[in-house]
Amino acid sequence: MARQQATPKTSARAVKAMQTAMAPHPEEGAEATPTPAAPFDREQAIREAAYACYEARGGEPGYELDDWLTAEAQVQQANGGGGTDSGIEQIKH
Repeated sequence: MARQQATPKTSARAVKAMQTAMAPHPEEGAEATPTPAAPFDREQAIREAAYACYEARGGEPGYELDDWLTAEAQVQQANGGGGTDSGIEQIKH
C-alpha cells in the first residue's frame, strides 16, 4: 500500500482556526476602548490544522506525524514564515 503524502495546502478549516486565534474580537457596544488581542496559541493552531489534514485524508489513521508536520509548516507560513522555531537544531552538512 502506497503512502499518501500530506499536501502543504492549507485547508479552509485550518485557515479559519488560525485567523480566529490571531484576530481580536471587539465587544459590541464598546466605543473607544481598544480590546487587546488574545495571545496567539501556536500549539492549538497546529492541533486544529493537523486535525483538518486528518479529515481531508478521509480520517485514515497512521499518518499523525505527517499531519502534525504539515500543520506546523502551515502555521509557520501563515504567521510570517521565516526561521525555524521548532526547538530543533538544524544540522549543516
